[in-house]
Amino acid sequence: MIKKNFYFNLILFLTIIFTITLKTEAIIVDRILAKVNNEIITQSELEEQLDDLRDELLQNYKPEEVEKVLSKQRLELLGKLIETKILMQEAKKLNITLSDEEVDKEVNKNREQVKGHFESEEKFLDALQQKGLNPDSLKEKIQK
Repeated sequence: MIKKNFYFNLILFLTIIFTITLKTEAIIVDRILAKVNNEIITQSELEEQLDDLRDELLQNYKPEEVEKVLSKQRLELLGKLIETKILMQEAKKLNITLSDEEVDKEVNKNREQVKGHFESEEKFLDALQQKGLNPDSLKEKIQK
């Protein structure tokens, strides 16, 4: 119940902010969807998450079904981005870090799961490149 109220208030607040922002003549490069302490979550961050989810869903569903799922998942993904920012801030505050060994283990685990969807290592690397990633940037993303 508290989460629903939080999300409702967040959406209401963001709607008001967007309405006020749209009345100005400034050029909007990226929209701020949420502020978590001193960090922001932007529209492009949310869109990146939605794009990743879209790619996953398109492997098993029709495009029109995927778009329905994505429209339902948008708010949930924003909530997850907020939660992730909070957890990362707390981990930083408590000086919690992952060892290189832990990061490598997680990278390999994720890589094997994802690679299972591809016919070869080459197709996997091509898919990474299409996403603007490479094995090192994938590792960096997982480390965050």
